[in-house]
Amino acid sequence: MFNIIKSLFTPQAIIARLKTMEPLKTIVMDTLFKSRPNHALPIVGSDMIHSVVRAAPVVRRGSPAVAVGGDSRSLAWYEPFPIRIKAIISAIELNNLKVMGSADRNSWAREKTDFLRNTVRMTAEALATQAISGAVAWPLKIEGGGWDTYEVDWPGMATYTATKKLSAADADLVTALTILRGMKKKLIKNGLGGGLQIWAGSQVYDKLAQMALDHKGTGKFRVELSEAGVNVGGYLIIDRSEVLINPQDQSEVQVVAPTHLMMVSTTAGHKMPYCAIDDLDGQLRATPFFVKPVKKDDPSTIELIAESKPFPIPNMRGICDCVAV
Repeated sequence: MFNIIKSLFTPQAIIARLKTMEPLKTIVMDTLFKSRPNHALPIVGSDMIHSVVRAAPVVRRGSPAVAVGGDSRSLAWYEPFPIRIKAIISAIELNNLKVMGSADRNSWAREKTDFLRNTVRMTAEALATQAISGAVAWPLKIEGGGWDTYEVDWPGMATYTATKKLSAADADLVTALTILRGMKKKLIKNGLGGGLQIWAGSQVYDKLAQMALDHKGTGKFRVELSEAGVNVGGYLIIDRSEVLINPQDQSEVQVVAPTHLMMVSTTAGHKMPYCAIDDLDGQLRATPFFVKPVKKDDPSTIELIAESKPFPIPNMRGICDCVAV
């Protein structure tokens, strides 16, 4: 029976199966981390992290090229930790598979693959969500059942301090416009004012939505509340009150904190390489998603082990944060 399971989860079978599945959609990865290259190493050099795309000078004809990218004179290494999960197939389930036909077995394998890839993707999304806030602090499961914390700091985020917050008694849409223009100026100063999206936490969005509803049109600037968000003077603010669940304590991990407003440049060069996995059956290669069956004797089960090693690298100079409420 183990050989049958192995045949259902060969790399070729998994790739063919994934091609027939609906693409997974997640907010932060799909918006900011569209670049997800395979990275042949299990570690990431600081030169890759600090390489920020900016305009370069021109040179005279025949002159030497100008060096761009990170400073290779001082190279440090970051060690991404893997996502490694398993689905346990009991002997009872294996007995049921014995009487299934080929089509039913493939359908069963498809369900298992879909469950594992969704879990891996949601974990990667959680890491990406924390990364854009400037620090990853995600639960780390250790041998023996205990917990530690996987931590990565991303300094350099642009911040804007509102002289008047939206929660002020006399705050109005001009207050909101002042905050938005101030945040945009911060990113433009960093040379990263293109492809901007504005994300609001729940309290900020509620304030803006109420202001838009209460607004009496004067024609001075555009104010509109729609399914797309709140448009204030041409700035579209999107409700980003979505949450993910921390697997250790079941607390909520918010895309944007309730009192915060975040302006992000989608063209700032954010990337999420998939690093080489630490698995011999996976040939120690970089891959977004790997699955292998492993036979266990006590109790008699087969474990489907899935692994991925994503490492979100945000360009913090292309993100501006403001406590707006």
